[in-house]
Amino acid sequence: MYAQLVTRTEYTAEQRLIERRFVEVEKDVADVQRVLAEDVKALKAAIDAAAERRGSNMRQAVYAGVLPAVLVLLGIVVQIWIALRGA
Repeated sequence: MYAQLVTRTEYTAEQRLIERRFVEVEKDVADVQRVLAEDVKALKAAIDAAAERRGSNMRQAVYAGVLPAVLVLLGIVVQIWIALRGA
């Protein structure tokens, strides 16, 4: 029922132990924050690179698909125009 009293040396030793634990926890938290910051930077770089590739893929699709189709249609129009003029 009565609270146990501790000596000053025991109390001081316990406080030092608690402080050491807090310092360790603070170091661990700082390490985790540093790793997370690096991971976020790497993820952002990967997302930016993917967006850039997607943009270049769209340009390639235009040059590979739309441009030849337009040239074929232009060729057909020219052939029709020549056939009408020559007839």
